[in-house]
Amino acid sequence: MKAIDVNGYRYCDIVLYLAGLLSALGEKVFVRDMSDDYIMYKYLPEVKGVGCDEILELKGISFAQGHAAIPEDCTYCFNLWEPQGGIEYVREDDYGDYRLFVTDEEPTHEKDMDYSIRFTARSAGDYVGHDSVFVIRDYMGMTMHRLADMFTNSGRSRVFRLPYSEKDRKAELYLTIREDTTFKNVSDKMSSLLEELILRFRPETASGEFERAYRVVMRGGF
Repeated sequence: MKAIDVNGYRYCDIVLYLAGLLSALGEKVFVRDMSDDYIMYKYLPEVKGVGCDEILELKGISFAQGHAAIPEDCTYCFNLWEPQGGIEYVREDDYGDYRLFVTDEEPTHEKDMDYSIRFTARSAGDYVGHDSVFVIRDYMGMTMHRLADMFTNSGRSRVFRLPYSEKDRKAELYLTIREDTTFKNVSDKMSSLLEELILRFRPETASGEFERAYRVVMRGGF
């Protein structure tokens, strides 16, 4: 089983796309939301009255709130955190194989993303983990230079600068109001990011496999 720690802001759509792709590739995916407000549930369709101890099954993907036990047949687990929660409440057994940080260029987020980087320091032995990915959304090059440089100079870490796209923003907002499991089409930049992340988390994935999985996910068949 491979675990991916997700930390930061505005990452729910990316996690849903990745989870759908991994499921379409035949993986057993579990998404464990340990954020303070359980933010992922705002992005899932037709979910009412789901408690912390319940697991929601959606198109082959399992979703749970809090420190739920990981199913035995799980092959990929996403642990979702907020910046402060990641450093204050993390348990030693919550650390994953990969770390995905997502933020934007909102000035107030730059300060809080320090928590996300400190989150890796507790388990990595280095200030930034060797298997970290940092995504800056709606990137215009106005801020985030310090954190971007820190990740750029940290071994196997990668920095992805995702420019603003009206298509991606509409797709992101659509997830909060949809009543089915389909996704809106995303930009070429976003689809390229998803392919890069899938290849990092699941290196054996062939190009043709990804393309087939992508088509399945975007029409809601995952």
